[in-house]
Amino acid sequence: MSGRFEPPMQPIRPNHRAGAPGGIGWRLLGRLLGVWLLMLATAIANGGLREWLLAPRLAPLAAHQLSSLLLCGAILCISGWFVRGQGITGRGRLLAIGLSWALLTLGFEFGLFYLLLGKPLALLLADYDLAQGRLFGLVIATTALAPLLLGRRGGGDRSPRD
Repeated sequence: MSGRFEPPMQPIRPNHRAGAPGGIGWRLLGRLLGVWLLMLATAIANGGLREWLLAPRLAPLAAHQLSSLLLCGAILCISGWFVRGQGITGRGRLLAIGLSWALLTLGFEFGLFYLLLGKPLALLLADYDLAQGRLFGLVIATTALAPLLLGRRGGGDRSPRD
């Protein structure tokens, strides 16, 4: 026992074949969603921190940039904790996890703000304009690549820890 919390996991492929090598099982998919929800809660708290603590003290762009960088750091920490704690390996699997989280994030952002709240698309896209100093694209890139950067890339067919 390493002294770390390592939740047990039984891999099950989405085609319901238990223990098939290389699959991302239903339990892991549930954990991936749970970790993404943790990232979402962290992003919401980060936005609150930006408005409460940073915005009154910094220029709007500087507050956005510092907040984005803090969120990138939090995403790296959460991603590393998850992929290492679960023993997930293999470049393809790690990249699939990150891309899934990034797509969930984009779907949430555009689904909530554009479709439900009616925020103009141009305003949403402005947050991705690096030429204007906007760094939300970096947050999405960090989300997509963090598992690959921080996970164990060897042993592509190794299943997550049971």
